[in-house]
Amino acid sequence: MRYEVKVEPGAERDLRDLPPEVRAEIMQCLVSLGQDPRARDVEALHGNLRGLHKLRVGDYRIGFQIRDQSRTVVVLAVGPRRDIYQKLRRRLH
Repeated sequence: MRYEVKVEPGAERDLRDLPPEVRAEIMQCLVSLGQDPRARDVEALHGNLRGLHKLRVGDYRIGFQIRDQSRTVVVLAVGPRRDIYQKLRRRLH
């Protein structure tokens, strides 16, 4: 079951700011999220980020939401671990 991967404008800006080699690796991971958004290495977030998921890519994280009804993965933020949770909180509210 394939999912469409949509990258929100804020996450697009995040991607543009990354080094090219990291961006390429993350883009590959986005393709794999479309194939299996609940792969083994995807983790559900808790607390005030409940309903969101993260995928670790080296020192970087992809923060996203899985919408089963529309079969869509919505990427909200991409960045280093130290920034990703703040970005997700800001972009949710």
